[in-house]
Amino acid sequence: SHEIRTPLNGVVGMSTLLAETPLDVEQRDYLQTIRLSSDQLLAVINDVLDFSKIESGKLDLEIEPVSVRGAIEEACDIAAPRAREKGLELIIDVAEQGDNAVPEAIKGDITRLRQVLINLINNAVKFTDHGEVALHARLLKCDDGQGRSVLEFRVTDSGIGIPPDRLGSLFQAFTQVDASTTRKYGGTGLGLAICKRLVDMMGGEIGVESEAGKGSTFWFTIAAPRTQLAPAINVADASLLEGKRALIVDDHATNVRILSRQLQLWGIEVTSAASGQEALALIDHAAQPAQIVITDMHMPEMDGVEFSRTLKMRPEWRDVPIVLLSSGFMPAADESAQLFAARLLKPSRQNQLFETLLRCVSPQGASRVSTGTAGPDAKKHITILVADDNAVNLKVACAMLLKLGYEVRTATDGREAIEGVAKAASQGVKLGAVLMDVNMPEVDGLEATRQIQSIWGAAAPPIIALTAGASAEDRARCEAAGMNEYLTKPLHVAALAQALERWTSQETAVVQPAVAAPVAPVAVAADVQLLDPARLNEFKEFDDEDLTMTKEVVALFIKDAPLRIEAIAHAVAAGDAGAIARAAHALKGSASNVGAVALQNEAAQLEKEAGAGEIGAAAARAARLRELWPRTQPLLSNWS
Repeated sequence: SHEIRTPLNGVVGMSTLLAETPLDVEQRDYLQTIRLSSDQLLAVINDVLDFSKIESGKLDLEIEPVSVRGAIEEACDIAAPRAREKGLELIIDVAEQGDNAVPEAIKGDITRLRQVLINLINNAVKFTDHGEVALHARLLKCDDGQGRSVLEFRVTDSGIGIPPDRLGSLFQAFTQVDASTTRKYGGTGLGLAICKRLVDMMGGEIGVESEAGKGSTFWFTIAAPRTQLAPAINVADASLLEGKRALIVDDHATNVRILSRQLQLWGIEVTSAASGQEALALIDHAAQPAQIVITDMHMPEMDGVEFSRTLKMRPEWRDVPIVLLSSGFMPAADESAQLFAARLLKPSRQNQLFETLLRCVSPQGASRVSTGTAGPDAKKHITILVADDNAVNLKVACAMLLKLGYEVRTATDGREAIEGVAKAASQGVKLGAVLMDVNMPEVDGLEATRQIQSIWGAAAPPIIALTAGASAEDRARCEAAGMNEYLTKPLHVAALAQALERWTSQETAVVQPAVAAPVAPVAVAADVQLLDPARLNEFKEFDDEDLTMTKEVVALFIKDAPLRIEAIAHAVAAGDAGAIARAAHALKGSASNVGAVALQNEAAQLEKEAGAGEIGAAAARAARLRELWPRTQPLLSNWS
């Protein structure tokens, strides 16, 4: 599989990068054909390899605690961009009350559960041109007699449907509805066969209900024991929402029903309207304003922006926060900054919606979840220099800074960082801060910091360390070099915003050096979770509607990771512990930025061992990285 996927990854990665260069219309059309063809070929290869592994009995389930809602939301996050491109509503409906309430967590294989969900949702999106795709989850049995709960998942769509005489063969290998399906939609006919075998392994059943022209429902069950995970939402925080009044405006009845039920679970009193006009009529007769308004963007006659503008013209509603939800494009940030307290893409994650509501309606909640940063306009004349030799890390940092409203300059090693500070000084540009990667070639971040402090003394800009290391020794080294603050990778926009606010604020002329608490690593087994989509979802906060930056970052990583893994292999073959540690550190940093958890953890362990001069297990770890990459890459390709 490595020999097949690696050259194809090169085609996909380089064509993605080529798309960012100046091209005429004809060239761009050729390139789009190359990209679509290579994506389809990669999907075929992935299906064939997965099916072969299952058929040969070489696929085993990796059992660990799994958040059921988390798996559902991650699967929908991956499918959401395609649904938005087609103008479809993608809906999540998880039973949370009564006898059918889905448990918080089960013991299962999150990778395989997510694989089945993604396959069924992607199929539904593929064969649906208008309307909606919905994922419903509920508990069927508390106990199946073997100490396991039985959960049911149903993916419904309003698509083309399936003739009754074709339903029986759908889960057979290399089978599609008819030849025209293959010509129009592509695929191998293996996806549903793979789903059936995975569901069988998870102790469940799979089936379909459909009628030609009337949409389809694919359902499956799994049997798994319950377990405990830390709740995604703090009960104490939920009490801050009790008794608050919310107005929901959406023409889609299913969305209104699900959103209303969710808010009511948090103790919020809900009023709803099916259009902007209906909402305005309700408002005219309301005894008192709602404390928050949640409006859909895409509604007939009056969309979310027009409705919000009209609402803000009423004095008593002028200060009521409005949250905009959209399953398609978002209005430009400068256009909507004065209208909306928050803008969320649908389907929004439960905890994302919860934190947004806290921030909007509760002063205590705002202090818990907000970043405390000034608006972009306040920062537009503050320049930040970013020094990092890793293209993925550099692109992520720059995108975050631009989103936060800063001007950005870059350097790719410590020597360039020193020159960058000197150039800014010669141009009369006062740098607000330097984000300095610690491990860089030639002159590393620690030495660059010492030289900057030595040359400019008290006039030196604040220097914030960026490192994939999170130990006390790492922090001590940074402090000893004169760095003012310390941030761990993967870089999170909230942590970055807070750090920069401390050092660039005009009111904070003199600040004692501080060390930011490192971001907690993902608490899952490295052998089990290949990708943490939550990391890539964070990019939505500072990416555009088409996820352009996210796709670029992922494409860079897909191109870069095999080279990093090969560098590790060469260093292992040479028995060079220092080179092994450096190469593993580089892979760890870039993997953390895209949520490639298994690669990140394996590289971190290799770096730790090699740094201590222990390379006895290095060959096995290098082999493990080579084995993890072809399993991780297809998941990342969904984002590129």
